[in-house]
Amino acid sequence: MIITEPARGIDRDIHDCIPLVLDDDSLDAWLDPTLIEREAIRSAVHHLDAGALTAWPVSTRVNRVAHEGADIAAIEAELADLPLTPSASICSWVRKAGSRSGSCRALSLAKGLSCLHSSMWMA
Repeated sequence: MIITEPARGIDRDIHDCIPLVLDDDSLDAWLDPTLIEREAIRSAVHHLDAGALTAWPVSTRVNRVAHEGADIAAIEAELADLPLTPSASICSWVRKAGSRSGSCRALSLAKGLSCLHSSMWMA
């Protein structure tokens, strides 16, 4: 399971939620097993500024686990001028899983930032 939060900035055009992305100063607090109160967690965790994310169209090759390597998320010349909208096929797949939308747009993190995944969500 991936911890998500409401989308903000460019991400709203892709999906209504995004993976929770924290700045490096929040990592110790996030991983501290003694920090269990919601308000304490909220005050210790600093969300990444949405302006640090960029998006670009990518090949549908990203949808298959058989395809590996950094090149599958590269900007493809024939896609470069396409509008950045969710892919119909992945939207259908995500809707079946219970979400409202999906995307074939890649997100890139600014240097020095971390993306965390976990099996529980503390809303």
